[in-house]
Amino acid sequence: MQAEVARLAPDAATRDHALAQIRRAVDRSDRLVHQLLDMAAVDQGSDGSAPRPLPRIGAEVLELTAAAARARRVNLHLHCDDALAGLHPALPDLLVVALRNLVENAVHASPEGGRVDLYLTATPRGWQAEVLDEGPGIPEAVRPRVTERFYRGSSEGSGSGLGLAIVETAALRLGASFTLSPRIPKGEAARLSFDVREPSRP
Repeated sequence: MQAEVARLAPDAATRDHALAQIRRAVDRSDRLVHQLLDMAAVDQGSDGSAPRPLPRIGAEVLELTAAAARARRVNLHLHCDDALAGLHPALPDLLVVALRNLVENAVHASPEGGRVDLYLTATPRGWQAEVLDEGPGIPEAVRPRVTERFYRGSSEGSGSGLGLAIVETAALRLGASFTLSPRIPKGEAARLSFDVREPSRP
């Protein structure tokens, strides 16, 4: 329909609006497709990828989310403790899937010109990945349901309701705990915490 509107547009403003609507629809479809593929991957739980150091994984996640961030003029930042430079996590591709979905969610929740930080930090029991955004945060009324598949707390926005469900399922495969908590005065903190034990492989 929007393609027809653009083709028959009586002026440039109408045409540009229709083309922008087409672009948004394509972007939503693209994100949904790769989230469905991510969900299939985490459900299967297998990961035959080669081990690689945690800082490289963090850089890979930011590379994969850079286009979405540029489109919303959101600034991405990676912080990795030096103590984790030699860490080679098990199931690295599943970890990338989990972190990419957290960063993408944070980007889409952020205001234009906002900032999203990915912290990879050592903890007394192991290490932690934390994604911080400057968005409105998750309303308390819907917080208990945000990791349900296809659940959307609002009819607004372009989310599919899969991002956090993917992260929770991946966390189970990785042997990590996944938590969400509000930031003060605004924003959300999403954390994957890993202890020193080897991750489980269901």
